[in-house]
Amino acid sequence: MASRRYKRLPSGHKEQLGPELVVNGDFSAWTADNPDGWSVFGESLPNTEVSEVGSGEGHGGTGTGSCNFYTTGVNIYTSQDILNPFGGTRYKIVIKCSFVSGGTLSIGDDINSTCFGIISATGIHTLRGINENFGNIFQIKRTGAATNITIDSVSVKEIFVEGVDEILSISAQSGSILDRWGNTLTPTDMTVYKFS
Repeated sequence: MASRRYKRLPSGHKEQLGPELVVNGDFSAWTADNPDGWSVFGESLPNTEVSEVGSGEGHGGTGTGSCNFYTTGVNIYTSQDILNPFGGTRYKIVIKCSFVSGGTLSIGDDINSTCFGIISATGIHTLRGINENFGNIFQIKRTGAATNITIDSVSVKEIFVEGVDEILSISAQSGSILDRWGNTLTPTDMTVYKFS
């Protein structure tokens, strides 16, 4: 299920961010050519690999401190078990991409197919989304054909709402519910706010 984009906050309430969730989000630490804190899947050298390069470098770069995703067409991805396993949690994700020569990267939770966004260009990408299903795996995955993309940093923080005690996500509901404009709502369209 594709993630719905960041929904409006209740009137008069501001976004507050939780602590950084990503381990080694700046890709400064590596062991055996894999970034520390990240699980890497799908490597098959020399045509499919995650490797350390410098900022602005592509596959085969000799620098350090950035993460290159390279494949001639096979899926490859990195992940961390950092998301709240309960649906309805909001996240702010900031990714700095310094090199693209083809392909795209999907940012999300692969287990439940929640996608926060697609990276296909250099720059700083700020994504906001809701993990609408149950699952705790945050993932960066190749989604284009041939891919050669370098990521300098990744940040993931949970979004809280100032003045709200809880954000309750409705995960099951029988029958149809209509909003005030007559639109049919599904359970994941709704967020219930509990105010102090």
